[in-house]
Amino acid sequence: MKQTNDAGPRGEYHFHDAERMRFVVGASGLNLELFARWLGLRGSVRIRRVLLGQARLTPDLARLIHARFPQIDLEWLKTGEVGGSPAPESAGGRSAAGKGPEETPAANKKTAPLRG
Repeated sequence: MKQTNDAGPRGEYHFHDAERMRFVVGASGLNLELFARWLGLRGSVRIRRVLLGQARLTPDLARLIHARFPQIDLEWLKTGEVGGSPAPESAGGRSAAGKGPEETPAANKKTAPLRG
């Protein structure tokens, strides 16, 4: 029997959660420590574990991110789907993730599904 915790079964790799987290961190323009602090976390361990696929992007963490990036669809953060459908693979049809950390995270050319 596999041991479980809030991150799911031990040893399970959470590729899609890692990809969504990688997108958000990259779009912020911040390093992991600054990104974690900007979200109100004490350190970056929780985010690093998601990025490595060792933990799930939990609904609580998705809500923290969404509070700072309200233009990114909360359902997409949680599940990778928008309106019950998988998000498009290409950047077409997606919107920018944000701007600089003083106001909102630094936008780069990456985009994410808009909240509807």
